[in-house]
Amino acid sequence: MSISMNSELVQRLTTQLLDPKCALNLDGLLVDEQLVKSLIDCRISNINFRIIKVIGRGAFGEVQLVRNIQNNQVYAMKMLDKDKMIRRSDAAFFWEERNIMAYSNSEWIVKLYYAFQDLRNLYMVMEFMPGGDMVNLMANHDIPEDWAQFYTAELVLALDAIHSLGYIHRDVKPDNMLISADGHIKLADFGTCIRMNKDGLVRCSMAVGTPDYISPEVLRSQGGEGVYGREVDWWAVGVFLYEMLFGETPFYAESLVQTYSKIMDHNKQLKFPGDVKVTSSAKDIIRSFLSEPNIRLGRDGISAIRGHAFFKNSVWTFDSIQKSAPPYVPDLLGDDDTSHFDDVEPADPVDCESFQIPKAFTGNQLPFIGFTFSNEFGPLDLIKKQLEEAVLQPSVNGDNNLLDTPVVNGTCGNGNNCHLEEKVDELTNENELLQQQLKNIKEQLEAETNSAKAEIDLLAKEREILEMKCAEMKQNQEMIESEVDSLKQEKENLTIRIKELEVEVGKLTPTQQEAEQLRETNKMLELHLQKCKEQLEQQQQINNHHSSNNNNNATAAPAVPPPRLSHEVGFFLQ
Repeated sequence: MSISMNSELVQRLTTQLLDPKCALNLDGLLVDEQLVKSLIDCRISNINFRIIKVIGRGAFGEVQLVRNIQNNQVYAMKMLDKDKMIRRSDAAFFWEERNIMAYSNSEWIVKLYYAFQDLRNLYMVMEFMPGGDMVNLMANHDIPEDWAQFYTAELVLALDAIHSLGYIHRDVKPDNMLISADGHIKLADFGTCIRMNKDGLVRCSMAVGTPDYISPEVLRSQGGEGVYGREVDWWAVGVFLYEMLFGETPFYAESLVQTYSKIMDHNKQLKFPGDVKVTSSAKDIIRSFLSEPNIRLGRDGISAIRGHAFFKNSVWTFDSIQKSAPPYVPDLLGDDDTSHFDDVEPADPVDCESFQIPKAFTGNQLPFIGFTFSNEFGPLDLIKKQLEEAVLQPSVNGDNNLLDTPVVNGTCGNGNNCHLEEKVDELTNENELLQQQLKNIKEQLEAETNSAKAEIDLLAKEREILEMKCAEMKQNQEMIESEVDSLKQEKENLTIRIKELEVEVGKLTPTQQEAEQLRETNKMLELHLQKCKEQLEQQQQINNHHSSNNNNNATAAPAVPPPRLSHEVGFFLQ
């Protein structure tokens, strides 16, 4: 590319990018398709990397060991599924992870080189840590106290770097502590990080982290408006130190409920096995980490941690530990050695329908706008670099090197060269202005995002309350409907019984009338029988009297015959 062509390209690019009426406007860029194509070609994408091996897999994607086909460097590339992150937006903190690695210059934090995206995935290209993680190290080695002392100190410095950026990690565990080629550890996996408020606290109603390493205050926040600070990370440091020295976490249990119960009762449940000898200072610092947040070691910063007796030694200090020899250095066969990583099972085939690309605008890509990042050259910087290289190269026409062009009276002997230098300076100044404007926009967007997140959290809570009320009302409705059905069935049974009784009553009516007549007849018979008995007794008395007189008077009159009872009874029966 000639110098004149470079100058023309810079001029056109500058005009379209920096004009207030069309700055960073796609419609403005589309005026020159060739220019747009050259800009697109400058962007990095997954085609720039060759996959060597999958070295990890998580809830949202996988981590691949890749080699950049342009510079031949090896990286770890994390690929995140956009569809999964949208579905689980409450647990996907990809912006926090990107920003921490992109803007941190700490030697204790894994470095981000590139971030880009396509229609279905996000990509983060990070430095590769060939030594594996601390889980692998603890599985293959018994960790003596001096090793534990060294790694705990480096972890403390790594967490201090995170806290200095204004974040809380919330998932500190051996899996997220990676070992570099020279044996030092770096903190990784910032997908659970959350930015602290100005008071150093966060408000979260969801328990985040790994069960064995979660602090009591995080557990208490579940289901309510939890408020906690960076102390949750220092709790995890205590768990990690205990695990290195004793081979298991301090509150391990067979079930999750038992683990959480032990954590909540940590004052009584924290015990040190008698078969492992450790110093009193080691036990003391563990107790200081595994305590309530208001008295926990580290609550006021790392100065108290650095001054603890556990870290006293004659080999290194917190200031010199990065340059000190680590207790363990991994054996590596090359820059792409993955022997310190566990084999990962092949992933299931990707469902192409999971994250559909609609023809019309739906907004499903909006959460990912601005994710692209490179710690190398941007478009303007890249063109500037190409111009500088072009100035240093011989002319296409075979002229002498531009550096050999004489300078007269302090001015350039070549007009094109001076013009290019002026353009470079102009672009540099304009680029700085754009960077400042971009920074201001980011801060404004961040403030608006935080406000929107707070509003979303409030709406989510209101929705949760409404859903609970709705579920309760639905349950009550089902109970009422069940009672109504039961009453309807009972009513039907009673109706059937009434009809049966009415039929039986209808059958019993003639019999009742006949029985009533018989009862009346019986009463009349009893009355008449009583009368007859009385007459019979009178007649017997009369007869006895006549018998007595007959003995005295043989000529007495004949006896009166008794009444005809049978005839009268028969009459009544009729």
